[in-house]
Amino acid sequence: MRKLTGIAEPGLPRNPIESEGTFRLIAGTLRDALGVQDAEEALRFTHFLVDSAADAAFWAYPDGRFFYANEAACSSLGYTREELLSLSVPDIVPPELADVFPRLSKVVREEGPKTFESVERRKNGELFPVEVTLNHLEFKGREYYCAFTRDITERRRAEAAVRASEERYHSLFDGVPVGLYRTTPEGRFLDANAALVRTLGFPDRDSLMQANVGDVYCDPEDRRRWQKALEQEAGETQSFEARVRRYDGEVIWVRFSVRAFRDETGRIERYEGALEDVTDRRRAEEALRTSEERFRALVANASDMIAIVDGEGTILYESPSHWRILGIEPGEHLGRSLPEIVHPDDRPLMEEALRQLLEAPGEALAIEYRLQDHHGAWRVVESTAANLLDDPAVAGVVLNAHDITDHKRAEARLLHDALHD
Repeated sequence: MRKLTGIAEPGLPRNPIESEGTFRLIAGTLRDALGVQDAEEALRFTHFLVDSAADAAFWAYPDGRFFYANEAACSSLGYTREELLSLSVPDIVPPELADVFPRLSKVVREEGPKTFESVERRKNGELFPVEVTLNHLEFKGREYYCAFTRDITERRRAEAAVRASEERYHSLFDGVPVGLYRTTPEGRFLDANAALVRTLGFPDRDSLMQANVGDVYCDPEDRRRWQKALEQEAGETQSFEARVRRYDGEVIWVRFSVRAFRDETGRIERYEGALEDVTDRRRAEEALRTSEERFRALVANASDMIAIVDGEGTILYESPSHWRILGIEPGEHLGRSLPEIVHPDDRPLMEEALRQLLEAPGEALAIEYRLQDHHGAWRVVESTAANLLDDPAVAGVVLNAHDITDHKRAEARLLHDALHD
């Protein structure tokens, strides 16, 4: 019988595999399965299959010496077949793994085939990762070990790329100053970043992950309302504000932006969104509303007329006191130029006053001029004008004026009496 290529006979009287070894065991199985009558043909076919396999195949004795290696094994390690069959397992692994085979072979012999990852060393010394499936075989009282190895360099690179991508994602996820989260419709947290943990005041991420989203809301109806809205608006992002309770019990205002993700049946399987603490903004808005209400109350009840004009002199605001003093509706002059509504003789004075005010931001100026009331009579007013164009809360020139008509008439009478006494 011809000797099969790739099988070594290291000092044995005959090749155990050729005469009664594993090839013949596999060949017998194939012969029965394929209906091949010629045992020699089945043996050649078996050898062809193993030798042509894409994965590297090694057969070794219990002491680790190789007696068979297929083409893929030779190619992956850079050895000729003759060179490889003169080696043993420690010769193709890094020095630190040289004693692994005896331990692994014992485990495989006792527990059955094992698949694991390891490292192999090529003839040129290059190391590369492999996935190994090691099996123990017994045939006619002899023990053999069969190993199939697969180069997983590309898989490792792909895994490294995935890990790098995940690390970048988590770096971005945890680096965002706004709380980010994923939750189930039932309220279980699937993921949460560091900002969300800080915003809600939990000791750590694990503590937050064990909490139920519904318990965070001061009013659970707030969550049910936006859930209902998301049910009706598929794919839309819902934004809303609600009060939530921090881990320490403090109540804060937050702004949610939430989007629903559905499975293939259209059922919502998770929510993803962002949460931002807007407590300071809410407090500022409330303070502003209070201040505005107080200002409106003061202005509405002020005895003086208050007006605001822009840098061109156009009237932007008139207080309600214009009605009490001039008998005109507040806002009747809105959009008109202030110099146009004063007495024609006072227009140059008003234009000059506005010019001076525009050149001196923050400065105030006292002016006397005449305004016409609803009867057509001219009322003399004394006004203090201040340039607050640079103040974003005002952005205009403010005129605070009071009627001095009666005072002027009294002065005129006194002067007349003094001259004609």
